[in-house]
Amino acid sequence: MKVTLVRTEGPDCEAILNIEGCDYCVRDGFSWSAERTDGDFEVSLSTVLDDSWSWEDMFAANPDQRIGLEPVEGYSYLAFGRILSIDPVRIDCGLLVEERALYTHDPRVVGDFVGFKILVLDAEG
Repeated sequence: MKVTLVRTEGPDCEAILNIEGCDYCVRDGFSWSAERTDGDFEVSLSTVLDDSWSWEDMFAANPDQRIGLEPVEGYSYLAFGRILSIDPVRIDCGLLVEERALYTHDPRVVGDFVGFKILVLDAEG
């Protein structure tokens, strides 16, 4: 995805990226190379998830049926999304589609809204 760097504290530290008009705090995995931080550039996003949330917590966390990321602190977020498919379970969170937050083979969950915590939102170039 194409982003614009707002600021960074350096490699492997906090950075602010503007993505589609919104600012997101991410862990900087892209500024190891100077040419990646001039103007607009491409990154891929990945996550480190909080695996302490139970199935019940995840399905109860999104009663308003939201899609998106809500900042918690630094590069941590509450993620809200809708389950698109199973095998693998793909959850549309707007900015990203997460495939590791939940595991099931039950087709009845497709279309359900869930929430979960992202401990680290990584951006790599």
